[in-house]
Amino acid sequence: MPNSSNYIPRPDIDFQDWAHNFYNYALANYASWQISESPQASIATPLANFTTAFAAYQSPNHGKDDVLAKQATREALEHACRQYYSAWISNNPHVSDVDRNELRVTIKSGARTPSTSPTTRPIAEKIETALRQITIHFHDEGSTHKAKPKDAHECEISWGLLAEPPVDEAHFPHSNVDTRTPFTLTFHENQRGQKLYFCLRWIGPTGLPGPWSEIYNAIVP
Repeated sequence: MPNSSNYIPRPDIDFQDWAHNFYNYALANYASWQISESPQASIATPLANFTTAFAAYQSPNHGKDDVLAKQATREALEHACRQYYSAWISNNPHVSDVDRNELRVTIKSGARTPSTSPTTRPIAEKIETALRQITIHFHDEGSTHKAKPKDAHECEISWGLLAEPPVDEAHFPHSNVDTRTPFTLTFHENQRGQKLYFCLRWIGPTGLPGPWSEIYNAIVP
């Protein structure tokens, strides 16, 4: 049973089991929790995509494309689960501790700890490029060191390879989280020369997000 804010397991095999359990339990109970949106709307497709990609990755003959597909579909599924949890479950009074245990998410302490969003933004201080890789070094705005602010648990990086600049962060197709700088994205050979757009925000210990940074861009080398 997780008892920290980082409730999603890191090993892929454990994550797959966790995601299926989270989806199935939420699907069976969302109506009784008075949630208007079924998890099927946002989680079913990413879950199916990751399940397929992970099966291909587990093949002894898997290739680089299988590795990248597994990584991309995991990121999409993790983002979908975190978004659903943050929007509908995290502060829902109808979700009991028993439910949270079954979901394998954070069980809130009985102590009354204020739930506040981070108030500052991450800044991309340096963007490094290497063949088929872009590395983002980030720190808190106004800070001279690399540590996260006290009200942040991790940094969310939303990004996409897009032909035109996005209108806002809602138009990014991918999202990752990282607990420390730097963060590296790896691309396919046929993605070289495309333009990466991305922005960042801090996520607090209870899953509440802070404000987004400006939108940055770089060319995939």
